[in-house]
Amino acid sequence: MTTKGFSYSVELTTYASPSDPEAVLDLMATFAAKAGKVRSQTRLKVGDDPARRFDIEIPGGKFIATMLVVTDGTHVYQVLCTSSRGQENSASVKHFTNSFALVQQ
Repeated sequence: MTTKGFSYSVELTTYASPSDPEAVLDLMATFAAKAGKVRSQTRLKVGDDPARRFDIEIPGGKFIATMLVVTDGTHVYQVLCTSSRGQENSASVKHFTNSFALVQQ
């Protein structure tokens, strides 16, 4: 979804067998580095699950992707917001990434 200069997406990948969650997050860090310059990487938890937040400067420098990745080792959730440079710490980006939660069913 794109609105007012921000692009938002959520993606779920499910692996056939569990992997070490930290290894999955390390792999995502490698992918982030291939997408652009990783300006910051923060380790955190969403509920009980390990997560990382990346701020990635997209080649050309006009856009910043803020990506939250959460995994339990089998499921990998990616929450992504791309914005114009200078807007990566805006209320819109923070609201979108902070609104993500895993709900037990």
